[in-house]
Amino acid sequence: MTYAIGDIHGCRVSLERLLETLPLNTEDAIICVGDYIDRGPDTNGVIDLLLALREKYQLHHLIGNHELFLRDALADQDIEFFTREKVGGKETIKSYGESINDIPEKHLNFLFQESLPFFETETHIFVHGGLDRDFPPSAQTLDILAWKRFHEAEPHYSGKTVICGHTTVGERPEMMGDHTIGIDTGSGKGGWLTALQVETGKYYQANEAGDVREGSL
Repeated sequence: MTYAIGDIHGCRVSLERLLETLPLNTEDAIICVGDYIDRGPDTNGVIDLLLALREKYQLHHLIGNHELFLRDALADQDIEFFTREKVGGKETIKSYGESINDIPEKHLNFLFQESLPFFETETHIFVHGGLDRDFPPSAQTLDILAWKRFHEAEPHYSGKTVICGHTTVGERPEMMGDHTIGIDTGSGKGGWLTALQVETGKYYQANEAGDVREGSL
């Protein structure tokens, strides 16, 4: 099976409970669509959990716009922008220590060098934000891949179903027509973290209170 996990945003408890709930086996593939950091209380724990997860499963992790915020803050030392309330970088820094420079190299490599701009199978394209309908994902920049919004989605010329995060679609995953599925359900904003079982349309959710629930598209 293939599982797509939405924006985590520092919510380690939600991720831990979600992974406990999923009926995973070692042959399954897990695609995380980005935004592992910011807002939630334990970015450090989230990345540690994902690093451990990829030792056991086929983990493909994408880069999100919040990772780009952190990358730019480190490059420009623009800490004031990164720690704005809307971005949520204060929570990320606090989870590591007192400074943005306390983030270990192993975590930075995971977020930047090892995260993918997109992931594609024979039937689906996984991306953080969205796609330009007329071009293959390999020809598109992170300005599109990490930033395009769910409500702007159009059928991709390939005919493949697009699965994305970035835009909070509500408390449950949402379909746009038969071509795009949004799985950002508000983790880090008091909402739910979602894992979609791609082949069946069944989804699993958990939150920071430790609650879990299931449903279907």
